Amino acid sequence: MILFLGVVFIVFYIFAFFVRKNKDYNLGIKSSLVLKKVHYVSLFLCVAAIVLYTAFGLMFYGSWTARVFIIAAFFPGVLYHFVSAKVYANKVEKIYFMVLSFIPTAFLLLLLIPFLGFVIVASLWLMLFIPGEKVYQDDNIIVQVNSKGVLSAKQFEVLKRRYIFDEVISSGRSSYNDSINVRYDQNEASIYFYGLGEDGALEASDSLKVDIGKTNINN
Repeated sequence: MILFLGVVFIVFYIFAFFVRKNKDYNLGIKSSLVLKKVHYVSLFLCVAAIVLYTAFGLMFYGSWTARVFIIAAFFPGVLYHFVSAKVYANKVEKIYFMVLSFIPTAFLLLLLIPFLGFVIVASLWLMLFIPGEKVYQDDNIIVQVNSKGVLSAKQFEVLKRRYIFDEVISSGRSSYNDSINVRYDQNEASIYFYGLGEDGALEASDSLKVDIGKTNINN
């Protein structure tokens, strides 16, 4: 993976410097402004997603929605200094985009740090490009399992749909192995995690009770 990422970064910089040195391949003023707007709008949505999650436990609906915001903010931001017509509002903005253009270099330098550099870069790659696994869904809740890093234990999240958002109503270390069963009692959901026992039969490895408010079905 280190070799692959290293090749990706090298190819990226060869392309970027080629475009920067050949003005004929630079974007026009209008296209440059569009690229800048895409970056700023996506960056605003990223900040909004972080605030909503940390303050209210809300995530935009869909496993890839927030990831698309990050990608749409990152790549235009990194590329702008190399491919745009250099339309800057002021010196601060120019420095800002110059700093962004060196982010791939920072990742490449991190990879040179034995073990720790690989763990950091691989964990960021995992969180960005590999969404959580949805292991249960009904009209009331969604249970998904994901990893926050290459060395961290899998985490589960219990989500409840709130219009265009998913609300995190519970989370913790995952005991999910093979299957999940959910039972409802009024406004409370009992979630049972099952795994294979020593005899090869399914047995409950852990359970969790969460208050989900108003339910749409009753089991």
